[in-house]
Amino acid sequence: MCRAVLPAVRIGGSQCGAFRSSRSSARGQSAEKAVWEQLRRSLPDDVVLAHSVQVRHGRAEHEIDLLVLWPGVGLAAIEVKGGRISIENGQWHSSGKSGKHRIQSPIAQSQSSAHAFKDWIGGQFGTPLSSRFAYMVCLPYTPVPADWIMAGCPRSLVLDEQDLQNPAELIRRAIETEGSGASPLAPSYAGRIAAKLAGTLNPDDGPRLGSREQEDLQDHLTQQQAVLLAATRDIRRIRLHWSNWQP
Repeated sequence: MCRAVLPAVRIGGSQCGAFRSSRSSARGQSAEKAVWEQLRRSLPDDVVLAHSVQVRHGRAEHEIDLLVLWPGVGLAAIEVKGGRISIENGQWHSSGKSGKHRIQSPIAQSQSSAHAFKDWIGGQFGTPLSSRFAYMVCLPYTPVPADWIMAGCPRSLVLDEQDLQNPAELIRRAIETEGSGASPLAPSYAGRIAAKLAGTLNPDDGPRLGSREQEDLQDHLTQQQAVLLAATRDIRRIRLHWSNWQP
């Protein structure tokens, strides 16, 4: 079972936890959760699986539904589409209880979010990401023929409902045969990326109160003392106790 990382911060600007979703669609959430669970059970222990990775690229905002960091192999950005998916004359559609409606190409979504993440992480570390990186689509409730192909999207980049029975090997194959980049993902680099996704912050490494915080707190206490003193000047037989003042 792989490790799970739940991004807590918005990129561009805990391991093995529960699934969270930022999407408002209940159907979208249930589809993503189903795929999350299948991948979490199928992928090896050293693989990191992140959900809802939001990336800001210039003015554009992207979201990677599922991001796979596979040490020794590479990365995969997976766009999940629930419902019954179909394509007519190049236009993607989703069908469900509310009927059939047009949707944006999940291939284009996955590709653009992968490129945005690649640019962002390269900027964070000061060097371009050279590891293999595949953008993929998962259709958990739609069967896709084994010989299906579309311009810009070979069948190996699509996981359908049957593929989810054993997705790990298919994801590995997609990264190794279709992913951009020239090298496997180094384990140490995967760890650094995972740390960025988790947004780790450790303020307790230093003193409990920094010098500026101590000064601000002291000023605040001094102001409170001044207010109390002014209010009690005309009251006889009163005694005030402060740690740095004796009557």
